[in-house]
Amino acid sequence: MKSKLSPLEQLIKDNNGKANVLNGAYGDCPNLPPGLIVEKFCPETGGTFIKLFGCSFLYKNSPSNELMAILDVAKSTLLAFLQIFNMKAIQFYLGFLFLFRKKRFNGFIKNALRLYLRITYRPMKDHLIEPIEYCKTVREINRELIATINDFIFDNNGDKELTEMLFKLKDIAMMTIEYDNAYRIRIQDVLSELDRTRMLIEPSKEINRLFDILIEREVSKHMKDKWKRIKKAVSIILFFDDTTITRFLLNLNVYEVMFDSADHYFSLMLSGYNMNGATLDQRKIMKNVIDEAKGHTIPNFKNVDDAKKKRI
Repeated sequence: MKSKLSPLEQLIKDNNGKANVLNGAYGDCPNLPPGLIVEKFCPETGGTFIKLFGCSFLYKNSPSNELMAILDVAKSTLLAFLQIFNMKAIQFYLGFLFLFRKKRFNGFIKNALRLYLRITYRPMKDHLIEPIEYCKTVREINRELIATINDFIFDNNGDKELTEMLFKLKDIAMMTIEYDNAYRIRIQDVLSELDRTRMLIEPSKEINRLFDILIEREVSKHMKDKWKRIKKAVSIILFFDDTTITRFLLNLNVYEVMFDSADHYFSLMLSGYNMNGATLDQRKIMKNVIDEAKGHTIPNFKNVDDAKKKRI
């Protein structure tokens, strides 16, 4: 008599003997198994979710290798631009133009945006998704960014070219946050520390404080240095215009951005960032407690070949 298949064996059999896995679903620590994909779905309420075998939490989205390569170009190009803008000679030049040659200052910024978008937006254009497909966090950030950009453009006499460029820049930012969990988790974590009273009184100091929290919670020197460069660039932007960023942060619904239970779970085994200030050892304990309480039965294979060796 033929033995009854286990749920895991049945899933692989139903998928023609293949195991569709999501590498890194549970984090980047050594010896963690990949997530075994059961199904991917987009509910009418919004978002894109993946059901993983043996896990009660739904994973939010998974990019293709091609899209990840495009996002890597966008991120590395942005950091290269930030390094240029962090040069003291460039800062002095921009400060001079801002104070005495405002038209040339605006032209300089628009030329920089044109160059960045020429490099990054065209390859990403075909991969853009509808806002309803974003996760809850990204939908809220996208909503408020649209309002902030519209207000900014209104304040600057409705420059159509600038409007188009800023919305393209927003799309790149949203795709990065949506598909790169490492960035999204950091943004969610640090925005949960936002103090609205401080933002109203001293916005620059509050934004710098948030960056300091982010830098402190990073594990590697490389990431600490990266956020320091971004912090410096944001400080320059605040010098020219602190109203726009302040407006964005004050109008953002932080409760829509903060971790839900799934975000919290899937962030626990990310080794490079101490989410909520908790160390990796502390978070390992949290994950074990959650797995036991939820009755998770996550398959313990390390790659696709191991999964295929399971009896079917």
